Amino acid sequence: MKTFISQVVTELINSETSLENQIIILPSRRAGVFFKDELLRNINKSTWSPKIYTIEDFVAEISSLRVLDNINLLFHFYDVYLGVNSDKSIVVDDFEQFTKWATMALYDFNEIDRYLVDSKKLFSNLRDAKKIESWTPEEPTKLIKEYLKFWDKLESYYLALKKDLTIKGLAYQGMVFRDANENIDKYLASQSNDSKYFFIGFNALNTAEETLIKSFLKKDIAEIYWDSDKYYMNNDIQEAGTFLRNHKSKWKYYNENSFNWIEDNFSSDKEIEVIGVPKMIGQAKVAGNILEKIKDANISDNYKSTALVLADENLLLPSLNSLPTSVENINITMGYPIKNTKLSGFFDIVFKLHDKVEKLNRVGD
Repeated sequence: MKTFISQVVTELINSETSLENQIIILPSRRAGVFFKDELLRNINKSTWSPKIYTIEDFVAEISSLRVLDNINLLFHFYDVYLGVNSDKSIVVDDFEQFTKWATMALYDFNEIDRYLVDSKKLFSNLRDAKKIESWTPEEPTKLIKEYLKFWDKLESYYLALKKDLTIKGLAYQGMVFRDANENIDKYLASQSNDSKYFFIGFNALNTAEETLIKSFLKKDIAEIYWDSDKYYMNNDIQEAGTFLRNHKSKWKYYNENSFNWIEDNFSSDKEIEVIGVPKMIGQAKVAGNILEKIKDANISDNYKSTALVLADENLLLPSLNSLPTSVENINITMGYPIKNTKLSGFFDIVFKLHDKVEKLNRVGD
């Protein structure tokens, strides 16, 4: 059975558009790693590589704004917050209090722009909803008044932050998506007629992504490949196919074009073995033993067709330590949180040391 990426690579190699004029857009950097590896294995002649982007990097290419990291964005937001509340009669939160709600507010701002929501209507409805929610027949308490005042000002924070960042050529990710949608016509007009865009392996799209992809498809300079299967595409009960079914039925593009591709892999025979293990570390040891047993079948491609899927991120290090020496590379579908690294522990100790010194100095004063 050919994998989805393998099918796409074969299609692109045989495409009328040469590889050097192809622009590949993928959902993640992880997908890009596997795509490049598959491309390398299938090319048998010298050629220029296509340009390969994640969707976030590609949108940033269209936009004129530069994405800020979350830490710097929080500091920018605090400056804006102080500017909006510059009146000396207003009591403002210190930075520690501010961060408790600002992170969530930035997430909401990001979603507003990624889904191209009409912010004016949204904040108006939000204010009204909070007033109804907090309504009482008696005089509202000071706490309720402050609560409602916060929701009244949230739109001011949103608009002021966007204005401040735009002036500096900066943005949070949602801003970049909205800006890219506003500049898409200008971008398309500036592109070479030889270039062709390929959107590969997407599923659930936000409004900004969907609008951008439709713009490329409408110009007839792009193709899109979906990793889907009959099992969930043709059965409305299967939630896994919800977004793909909506794309297939609602996009005008598919009135005249085929939906690439709907495979039939789920219905094929499979061998499933359930192994009971009493402890978590035991799971890691068993996984290592299984990889050792199947090495004869998979070592020829260095376990490229094997995935080790962990249910708990705490199993990552035990699993890595339990891998047999014959395993040089393995696809483990699990990230590793920075809080579990030794470096994180070091900085935690440093922060506690500074905090303790500060407390001792205050006692001494």
